[in-house]
Formats: sequence, structure tokens, C-alpha cells
Amino acid sequence: MEYKILLDANFVIDVVKNSIDLKEELQKIVMGGYKLVTISKVVEEVKSLESKGDRHAKTGLKLLESLKVPVIQSSEEHADNIILDMGRKDGSIIVATNDLILRKRLKEAGVKNIYIRAKKHLVIV
Repeated sequence: MEYKILLDANFVIDVVKNSIDLKEELQKIVMGGYKLVTISKVVEEVKSLESKGDRHAKTGLKLLESLKVPVIQSSEEHADNIILDMGRKDGSIIVATNDLILRKRLKEAGVKNIYIRAKKHLVIV
């Protein structure tokens, strides 16, 4: 099965902030093929942080671009709700986020989650 790794804004920024090699770390934990994806609301959040001078956000946008991450158009107001809904509907989605509240909601819904542990490794639960 090819998984879709759905990137959340805080995850993208934390990957940059902690100098994590995303592709290398994902190869260690995701068995089988995968494709990175994100939603337009996440890109909007990262762009908003960039406009406020967040250098990690700027680099995060460059990372998304360099990895050619497809952006799925989203209309709902809150990114977490969109992400949770997508994870519930599509069993091939693994959500990459460090947001504790979202991670708890994902766990309750039975959606797999990838997060950063010890500021250097990715873990899938």
C-alpha cells in the first residue's frame, strides 16, 4: 500500500527547526511506498508565520517546494478539522503533526500519526 503522509504546519516547521532529514527519517519508519501531501490551509498557516518574520516558516515553504509536495485545496476554517476528517475517510493517510491535541484526536479516531521525538527522530503511532 502506498501511504499518503499528510504534513501539518507545525511538523513542517519543526522538521526545519531541528534540521531533520525528512526523507531519510520517513524511510526508516514507513514500510512500503509513500507520497507527501499537504492541504492549502497548512500552506496558508506557514505563509502567515513567514510574513511575521519566522525564518523557519520561510525555510519550511522552500522545503515543501523542493520536495514537490502536492497541495490539496481545502475550504474549512480550521486545518485540524480538515486533517482529522481526511484521516478518517482515507485509511492510507498518516498524519505528520506535533500538535498534542490533534494527535490525541487522531488516536481516538484510529488514524496513524507521525511525530518528532527527542528533536531528531520520527516516530509513527
